Amino acid sequence: MTKLAGVADLAFDCKSATIRMAGAATLEEKVVRAAIEGAGFKTGTFAAQARPMLPVLRVRVVRNANAPGGGGAAAVDATEPLGKAIGSAVSRPLKTDVGADGWVIVRLLDAPLPDLAALKPLLKRELAAIGLELATLETEQWPATADRAVVELRRRVGAKGELATTAALAERLAALPQACAVLPHADGTSFTVFTREPCANLVARAGEQVASLGYEVAANAAKEKSAP
Repeated sequence: MTKLAGVADLAFDCKSATIRMAGAATLEEKVVRAAIEGAGFKTGTFAAQARPMLPVLRVRVVRNANAPGGGGAAAVDATEPLGKAIGSAVSRPLKTDVGADGWVIVRLLDAPLPDLAALKPLLKRELAAIGLELATLETEQWPATADRAVVELRRRVGAKGELATTAALAERLAALPQACAVLPHADGTSFTVFTREPCANLVARAGEQVASLGYEVAANAAKEKSAP
């Protein structure tokens, strides 16, 4: 069964089998029945269930023009107060990751998505208290299996040409088929990569994406605890 296209894994419980699909893949009932009966078994009921989803907020913040340092992308050292500010506005369990470019990924640990019309003024108030302004607020639904890892890149020995910009590297990583989002770190060559599910070959795939820019993965992608 796991050899069928799109099947991520298969779990058995007595006489029942649960098939989990990878990414956005789907599987027709007739294909499942043919595979089971081809293995010498009989099939009973077949019930497709909606994929469990993870509500996500994409938030972009900038420094208030009147704050120390003037306006612009939020400083990376604002991670902890920013996480607390968003948590106070949303008032539900969440995990927050802040990029050096001012983009924030907020994974809500319970459904449904909040009402943006009600959330926006609350979020603006909390951000203003720490010298930040809300630039963008978007919602998405990711698979509940979504995972995150940190990918550190380095210039390949002997590589020629100009150094790639952080934005160019992030764009290549975001083009990974399994990627949901990419956040750059302050060093410019490390990135938090969110994937639709745990990806065992993320290091290899990331290396392929940045190879033509003269970069390679410096170390294995490592799971990292989310910011508060």
